[in-house]
Amino acid sequence: MMVILISILVMVLIGLGDGLEKRQAPQNLFALQYRGLIENMEPKACFECPWIPGKDCCHFVPLGSVDPEKEERQCPPGLGWNQETCNCDWPSLIKPKGICEPLYTCNINVTTVNPGTTAVAPTCPPLFENECCIPETATWYSKINDTHYRVNGSYPQGCPEGMNFDDISCCCLGYTIVPDPCKLWSFDREAGNEFTDSIQQTFGQNVRSTISDGHLGTDKGVFFQNQERISIPYFAGAYFGKWFSLGLWVKSSSNNFGTVVLSNGNREVKETIALVMVGNSIAGGVATAKEDPPNTLDMPLTAMGDDGWHFVAMTYDDPILSVYIDNNPPLVFEQEGGGILSNFCQLNLGGVQFPNFSMDELCICEFTWNATDVAEFRDNKAVPKLY
Repeated sequence: MMVILISILVMVLIGLGDGLEKRQAPQNLFALQYRGLIENMEPKACFECPWIPGKDCCHFVPLGSVDPEKEERQCPPGLGWNQETCNCDWPSLIKPKGICEPLYTCNINVTTVNPGTTAVAPTCPPLFENECCIPETATWYSKINDTHYRVNGSYPQGCPEGMNFDDISCCCLGYTIVPDPCKLWSFDREAGNEFTDSIQQTFGQNVRSTISDGHLGTDKGVFFQNQERISIPYFAGAYFGKWFSLGLWVKSSSNNFGTVVLSNGNREVKETIALVMVGNSIAGGVATAKEDPPNTLDMPLTAMGDDGWHFVAMTYDDPILSVYIDNNPPLVFEQEGGGILSNFCQLNLGGVQFPNFSMDELCICEFTWNATDVAEFRDNKAVPKLY
C-alpha cells in the first residue's frame, strides 16, 4: 500500500498557474486508484431512497430515523409519498393506483372520537401574516418563500418543481416560477437542520457524519469518518447543463490514502461529477455529452499545499472547465463539449475514504462563476448571483 501511495504522490502534478490544458485520457496508476475509489461507494448510496413512508401515504421519514414521530415530514397538500420515485407525487402516479387519496386517507391533524360520543370539529389557531389554514383538518401553513412552507410549524417543505406555494389557498399552484439557481450548505444551521441548504431548504440525508469545526475555526463544518456520507437526492436525475459551478472548503492531510470528496456515481452508476483527494492533492472534473467515453478525470492529481483547509472551486462554461485552488490562478481544461451528463444517482459527499476528512461551505450553482464570484465566495462567503 505504501509503495502504491508513494508512486501516486510522485507522479507529475500540474503546477498552479494559467494556461489551457488539452484534455487527454489518463493512462497512469492514479487513474486506476481514482476509478477504484469512486466505484467503492456502497451501492445503496445511489439506489436506496433516503426516505421511507410515514404513518400514512402523505408522510415520509428519514431512512434509519431513531425518532420517526419527531422527524416525520408531510407532502404538500394534495400530494402523496411515492417511494418508487423518492418524492412527493400526484396520487394518480403512485403505484398501485388508488392507494393514496390524500383528502381521505391522510392522518393530518384529524381529531379522533370514541364511538358514541359527539365529534369535536378541529379549529384553526390564530394566524399571522403569510399563514393560512385548512378548516376541515385545522392544518396550518406558514409560507417561507415562493416555493417552500412549513406545516404546523414543523420542518420546511417544498412544492413540486414548477409550482409556487400560495398562502391564500394553502396549495402549491402550477404557474411558472424561477427558483434560486444556487444552493448552499454552510452546516452552521441549528441542530436538526445542519444538512438543509441555506437558500431553498434542499435536504441532505446524513449517514453518520457529524458537525465539527469549520474552516474559520469560529464556524461549523461537517466531519466524515470511514464510509460516512451525506446524500442529496435533489441532484438525482438533475440536468446540470452547459453552465455549472461549485465551491467548497476541504481539510486535507498528507496521511490521506484516498478520499471521495463528492461524486454522483459508484460501481454500477457512471459518475458525471467528482472530486477525489489523495494526501494534500485533489483531482476530478465533469463528464460531458460529447466525450467518448465520458470521463470525470479532467484535472489530474494536483497539489494544494500543506495539511489543513483549502478552498476548491470548479466551474464549467461549455467547453471549458476551470478549477480554482485557494487564491491561485485557475487551472483551465478544454473539454470535448456539450452539457454535463446526468444520472439517477444522488450526489454524495464523502462515503469512501480511509482516514477522516472535513468539508465546509459547499455551494452549487446552475451557472458559471467568474473569477470575481469565486473570490467573493472564498473570502466573504458571498453566494454568487445570476444577473
